[in-house]
Amino acid sequence: MMPLPPFELHSPSTLPEALELKEKLGAEAKILAGGTDLLVSMKHGLFKPGHLLWLGRVGDMAGISLTGDGTIRMGTMCTLDAIGRDPIVGERLPPMQSAVRGIASPQIRNRASLGGNLCINTRCFYYDHSEFWRGALCGCLKLGLDPAQVNLVCHAGPGLAMCTAVFFSDLAPLLIALDAVVEIRSRAGARTIPLAELYSTDGGAHLAFGNDEIMTAVLVPGPGKDVRFCHMKFSLRGAIDFPVANVGVRVGIDPSGACTGAKVVVGAVQTCPAEIRGAGEILKGAAPGPDAIEEAARAASAGVNPFPNAYESIGYRKKIVGVLVRRALKELLSPDRHD
Repeated sequence: MMPLPPFELHSPSTLPEALELKEKLGAEAKILAGGTDLLVSMKHGLFKPGHLLWLGRVGDMAGISLTGDGTIRMGTMCTLDAIGRDPIVGERLPPMQSAVRGIASPQIRNRASLGGNLCINTRCFYYDHSEFWRGALCGCLKLGLDPAQVNLVCHAGPGLAMCTAVFFSDLAPLLIALDAVVEIRSRAGARTIPLAELYSTDGGAHLAFGNDEIMTAVLVPGPGKDVRFCHMKFSLRGAIDFPVANVGVRVGIDPSGACTGAKVVVGAVQTCPAEIRGAGEILKGAAPGPDAIEEAARAASAGVNPFPNAYESIGYRKKIVGVLVRRALKELLSPDRHD
C-alpha cells in the first residue's frame, strides 16, 4: 500500500474563488483535475503539496463550444471521454477524437482531463520510482534539489546541467500542429499564448505559467476546407501505456493538389513537443510524391534528440518518429483522399 502524503483539499465552486485560492496558496497548491497522474506521483513521493485545489465544481471550465469565428473552445476540465463523444469535436476535429480514444483506458479517460493531459508531468526512469529506489541516486535535477548536491549532472544526460525528462502528452503535438492557443487566468486578468509556448526545454520546469495562474481553456482555430491533419502514435502496449513517440501533422492542399504548407510536430521523445520545420519545408510548394514524403520522414527522424531516459533505445525512438511521419503523410497526401 502506498499512502498519500497529508494535504488540505480545497474545492472552489467558481473560477474567481479558485483564482483567489491559487494566488493565496501559490506554489504550495497543486491543481487537481482528474488526478490520474498527480495522485500516483504523490504516492511515489514525487510531489508533497500542502494543498490540492480541485476544480471539479467549476462548471464553466468543463464545456466545449464553437465561437462566432469558427474557433473550437474546450475547457481544460473537459474529460477525455467527453471530448471523445462531443459532436462539435467530432465534426470539426475528428483526428482529435481518434487520438483521445487511444489514451490509456476507458476508466482513466472518464476521469482524466484535457488540461491534465496537456500539463502532464515529464517522466524519466531515474525519477518515476519510489522514494526508496530514488534514494540510491542521491537525488536528481528534476526533484528540485540544489544542483551542487548532484554535481550539475542529469543522470540520463551525463554532463548536462538541465533535466532531460520526457514530456508524454498524447494531445499536445496535434493541437500544436493546429496552432492551438491556451487561455491562462489569474486574478490580474487573462492572457492567451500559443500552446507551443507553454512548454520549456527544461524537463524539470516544463510549464511556463506562474504559481498564481490557472489554465482555463484551449482554443483551436477552425481548420479550413483545404487543410488536412492527423495524429499518429506508437506504444508498446495497446492500452494504459505512454507512447514511444507520437506526431501531429497538418498539411494545406490547394485545388491542384500542391502542398501550400505543412507542420510536423513530434512528441514523447524530448522534454517538450518539437516542431520539425525542415520536414514542413520539404513538402511545401509542390504535389508531394513518395520521394518528398520519404525525405520529410528522414528529416523528422534526424530532427529529434532523445536521451536514454525511457525503456526504448535512442535509435529505436528516432526510427519510430520517421515511421509515424511517413504514415501520416501517406494518409494525408493520398491522391485518392477526398475531404
